[in-house]
Amino acid sequence: AVPGPYALAAAAARAGEMIANGSRRVVCCTAGMDGEFGVSRAVGSLPVILGPGGIVRILAPALDRREQVLLENALA
Repeated sequence: AVPGPYALAAAAARAGEMIANGSRRVVCCTAGMDGEFGVSRAVGSLPVILGPGGIVRILAPALDRREQVLLENALA
């Protein structure tokens, strides 16, 4: 199922509040990858810490070889 416009707007509003309030909570957010998982110049939904300036840090979990291959194939 594709999320409706209200779900997307609610998620964007929540992210905006977190950035404005400097909450530094871990959330899943669309972010550009710059070396995470050995991937650059790609975008994915990743666990991140949001702060006053936006994404403070991307939290890239360790992947085993099978998961790494699946990710690379998905991004190809």
